[in-house]
Parts: sequence; C-alpha cells; structure tokens
Amino acid sequence: MGSFEELKYKFMHLLRVFADNPVETAQNFLLFFCFLVLVVLIFNWKVQKAIAKQRKIQKKREKVLKLLQGNRYEQATLATEADAEDHAKQE
Repeated sequence: MGSFEELKYKFMHLLRVFADNPVETAQNFLLFFCFLVLVVLIFNWKVQKAIAKQRKIQKKREKVLKLLQGNRYEQATLATEADAEDHAKQE
C-alpha cells in the first residue's frame, strides 16, 4: 500500500506544480507536442523515401524481367524459324 501512497503524493505534487506555474506548464506541453510532431514528420518523410526507393527497384526488376521474357520469345521465334528452314531444306 505504501507505493500507492507514494504515487498519490507524486501526483498531487505534479498538480501543485501545474497550478503554481500554468504558463510554464503550457509552454512545456507545447514544446513536447512540437517535438512529437517533428518526430512524426521526419519518420513519415523517411518512410515515403523508402517506399519510393522500393517502387524504383520494383520498376527496374519489372523492366529486366520484361526484357528477359522478350528475349526468350525472340529466341523461341528464331529457333522455330530455323527449324522450319532446316525442315524445308531436308525436303
């Protein structure tokens, strides 16, 4: 039970400090709030940069994949044409 009384005493002391210095208390809360907003904005900016980087990497991967698939299609077409020519020569 002693810890509850101690907690109650600390809370009452905090209320007394707030009541004695309302302007300073408001300034402290405002400063803390501004700090939190700044942290959130920086975090959001970093997340947006990371998302943009991931999108750029994904676009590069898609481009390379498209090139590879296009080359496979061209190689398959060329192989089919070569087979057709070989078959025509054999006949």
